[in-house]
Amino acid sequence: MEEQTIKTKKPSLFGMIFQPGEQFERLREKPVIWLPLILLSILGTVIAVLTALNVDYSTLPGPAMSAEELELTKMFGIIFGGLGGLFGTSIGFVVVAAILLGIAKIAKSPVSFKQMFSLIIFTGFITTIGQLLNQLIIYAIGGDPYIM
Repeated sequence: MEEQTIKTKKPSLFGMIFQPGEQFERLREKPVIWLPLILLSILGTVIAVLTALNVDYSTLPGPAMSAEELELTKMFGIIFGGLGGLFGTSIGFVVVAAILLGIAKIAKSPVSFKQMFSLIIFTGFITTIGQLLNQLIIYAIGGDPYIM
């Protein structure tokens, strides 16, 4: 008798919005990391840059700055915000996955780090989309990023 293998589809980031239960099953069977992590790191960078663009640097505490100093401060805010978003997103996901893996191991769950990391990335997608929409709206209407 021939052995039949059932191919499990890869989980989909956008599927997390419309079919989260199905995506969680796919994640358990076939965790995916690299492409979603790269996409979320890029989105994190965009969010950080938008956040830096939305800050009113003239209201920062400290001595009054000239127009040139304000522009330089804004440029550094954008650059370091973008770098922080690019690397901070990945580092944050790794830290959260490690903490949750530790909790899962204490509870004697048979989950692997790859499964937990993939889960954190995929659930983080929903939050990331929300943050992106918030920053885009704040940027579009010229709102105050500190007041929601």
